[in-house]
Amino acid sequence: MAKRSGDFILRDRMQITLNAAGETDTLYGRLDLSDFTNAIDKKGLAVKELYIQVRDPMNVSLTSTNTGIWNPAAGLHAVATPGAASIEYKLVATTRAYESLRDVGIGSPDVLYCKEALYTFGSVAAGSGWVNVEVREFPTRDLHPEGYTLVSDLLIGIAIDEHTSSDERWFDGVIELDIMMIAESVSVTQKMLTNLLTQAQDV
Repeated sequence: MAKRSGDFILRDRMQITLNAAGETDTLYGRLDLSDFTNAIDKKGLAVKELYIQVRDPMNVSLTSTNTGIWNPAAGLHAVATPGAASIEYKLVATTRAYESLRDVGIGSPDVLYCKEALYTFGSVAAGSGWVNVEVREFPTRDLHPEGYTLVSDLLIGIAIDEHTSSDERWFDGVIELDIMMIAESVSVTQKMLTNLLTQAQDV
C-alpha cells in the first residue's frame, strides 16, 4: 500500500534463541505501542500493512557471511539414504497470546499476519538429493482488508520445528525478526474500545 497522508512507519527488531535441538516452542516478542494507543484517551492505531523478516546476522547457517539471509535449508541432512529431513516455521502477529501456534490459522481471532514455511531435503542416493520449499503468507491486507485497529501492544510470535536432520548448526542458534508496520493514528468510540479490549485478552 502506498504511504498516504497521516500514515507513518514503525520498525522494531527482536532476537530469538533456538533450543538445543534447533527448534523453539511458541515464543512471543512484544511490540510496544504505548506511545500511540491509550484506552483512557480513546486513542488507537489503524494497521494497514505489516511485514516480518527473519534474519541470520550471526551467520548461524554458515552460508550467509555477507548477506545475513536466513536460510533454513542450510545444513539439512537426511540421516538415512534414501531419507528426508525438514525444517518448518510459523510467524504470526496477533493481539491474543495463543498458548501454541498450532492453534493459529487464518480463521483465528485477532491475527493480523500469518506466514508458514516448510523446507524439505530428500536424499535419494549418496551425494545427491533435492530441496522443496513451500511458503504461504497471509498479510494484513488479506486478513483484514478494512485494516485492523489496535488499542494495545502487538505480539509477534514464532515457532520452529526441525525433523530428522543430523546437522547441528541450528542448535542454540540466534536469529532475529525485523518488523515494519504502516499505520495511522485514529480515535475509537467507547463501543469499539470495549470490543477491542475484550478481544485483546490473552487465551
